[in-house]
Amino acid sequence: DDGASLVFDTRDKSAISLLLFGEITLKKVKKSVGPVLTDLKNYSGVYLPVQKDTIIKQMEIINSDNKLFRFLKEAEGTNRNVELEFVTDNLFFYTDRSMRSIDFIVNDKKEVTGCVVRRYDGIFTFSKKR
Repeated sequence: DDGASLVFDTRDKSAISLLLFGEITLKKVKKSVGPVLTDLKNYSGVYLPVQKDTIIKQMEIINSDNKLFRFLKEAEGTNRNVELEFVTDNLFFYTDRSMRSIDFIVNDKKEVTGCVVRRYDGIFTFSKKR
């Protein structure tokens, strides 16, 4: 017995709970054909953490060859880009198997104003630098 179970909520047809030494609630989403903003350069830019008293640093999203990348500055002085894979709407997953995701925040004028990063150690909100 590995202590895992998958529970379907009969009251909410789109809710699924995964119990794995704790609880994670999953929502079923419809897969989009492409991002809400067809021009990926609208997602690129510098993003600043909303919470000021945090170890989370600003991050940069780069558009290259019609793909999005998260620019990572490594402590050793080496830098790398991690490709972001489109999932649905404004949600992208990191392709480095880190289980991280970025959900871009888009206003009514179709402008990217920020993003929410989900990582193993928490959920962090960023605002896009103007």
